[in-house]
Amino acid sequence: MLAVLLLHVAAGAAEASVSPSLADRIARADSAYRSLPISLSAYNSAVLEICKELETVRLSEFESSLKGLGVSFDSPKVGLPLRHVEVPASGSNTSAADAGVPVVAGYDTRGAPLYPPEGLFVDATAIYDRVAGRPRFSLRYKASVVMLNGRTYKLAVDPTGAGDHLKLPALVNALRSDPVIRAKYQTWQFYYASGTPVLANAAELRDSLAETLHALDPKNHDAATERIVVLGHSMGGVISHTLVSSSQGRVWESVFRVPPARLKGDPEAIRQLVHILYFQRNPRIALESYVSSLWLHPTGVARWRSPSSGSLGIHSPTCRLCWSADSASWRV
Repeated sequence: MLAVLLLHVAAGAAEASVSPSLADRIARADSAYRSLPISLSAYNSAVLEICKELETVRLSEFESSLKGLGVSFDSPKVGLPLRHVEVPASGSNTSAADAGVPVVAGYDTRGAPLYPPEGLFVDATAIYDRVAGRPRFSLRYKASVVMLNGRTYKLAVDPTGAGDHLKLPALVNALRSDPVIRAKYQTWQFYYASGTPVLANAAELRDSLAETLHALDPKNHDAATERIVVLGHSMGGVISHTLVSSSQGRVWESVFRVPPARLKGDPEAIRQLVHILYFQRNPRIALESYVSSLWLHPTGVARWRSPSSGSLGIHSPTCRLCWSADSASWRV
């Protein structure tokens, strides 16, 4: 049967102009797949070789080559076009008993304003298997186990691969490396210009969050959108504080001596000022944490706050509260 398969692959390769290297790699993966469970190491090595081929060619060419070999290709369906697939440089801490090869799937986000312009990156696992006797190469997403040749295996996963493409990769990867956080939370990032006024950035954050939540959960039926955890670093902590506080009239009164109704000027400019300087606590925020951030309370002191538990500490405006990774504690 194996000899027949190799002859069939070779014939298909000649007809579809498939590179001999890919045909050989598919043949090795198929042979290792049929020999499971005794050849898991050989299976993973063969799948890795296929992934390396995928990294060097256009995705459309790769799919066409697989089709010429009679191999189907499946990838995570996230509503965006798949742009490229790569094996993460960070490597993986997976066990030798895990199956598949951790990869990062990159999706084109042009025309998708909710996603970062540089693309959406998803951690996945590449596998080769057979479905109803037909060969298939696929990328598995949000799966922990896979059935290969009648046996169940734990999938090899690298939770830090996609994070390497984002801002603050060390922080994102630290969060995604925690299995509880990875299972229960999605990590979203808000990008802002550091040269823009702080309160203008804060207003943009509130608007962007509201727009995103409306697009993802327009009927407010998803419990996940009611339990948001915000982590703000430096200025990010300052602007995100407006998500868990209400300005009432205090911020406006610190700038103007008259209320908005009595302020003279361009109506649109006044409307924008009201939008920036008046804000209400967002009830969807369950917890907010700040790292190396300082904000001033109207009473003239700097505070660390949680929307549910109130003040966590009161510090002098001249002090800075920072997280020490060495001692795993807060320091002034």
